Parts: sequence; C-alpha cells; structure tokens
Amino acid sequence: MKDRPTTRDEALRCIYILHQDPGHSWLEVPIKNLTALGFELSDFSQFSYQKLGTVYLEEDGDAPKFIRSFTKWHQPIKTETKFYRSEWPGRNYNHIQSGK
Repeated sequence: MKDRPTTRDEALRCIYILHQDPGHSWLEVPIKNLTALGFELSDFSQFSYQKLGTVYLEEDGDAPKFIRSFTKWHQPIKTETKFYRSEWPGRNYNHIQSGK
C-alpha cells in the first residue's frame, strides 16, 4: 500500500539514490521518510528540490543533515549513485520553500 505512512524502521532500511552531475549532487528522499525520521520540509534549505512527494537534498548541507539522523539510530545509510554526464534534470524541479 503506497500511501500509508512510512515507519522509522522502514525509512532506515531504504536504499537512497544519490544523483550526481559534473557540478553537484542530491540525495533523493521520499517526503514520508523525512517525516518518519522527524524532519519537516522547513528543516532544509532552498538549495534542495522537490517533486511529486520526493525531495532531492543538496550535498553540502541538507543531505548531511539527513544522513546524520541515521547515526542517532545507529544505522548506516544505504545509497546508490546515479551519474549524469551533463546537468541533472532535477535542477529544473521546484526548490524547497524554506525559512532557512
């Protein structure tokens, strides 16, 4: 059932995709996983993107904040990297609207 909330344990077991282009990278995270780990969109900067229930956390500040939350639960984060030869298409997604 796709629309049910994610539990913390489910969020910790996920494999997250790191989208990397020649200039930057972003960690793809379902918004329901952010919520399960105690985050809100307002916890992240406008340098991250969002589209259709997913956020793409920029590598310098937002992704590390999310990754650090895993250490609180003594879990390593599991990632796979997707490389782009040119600019990542997600650069055209909407930026997170944040007070930061």
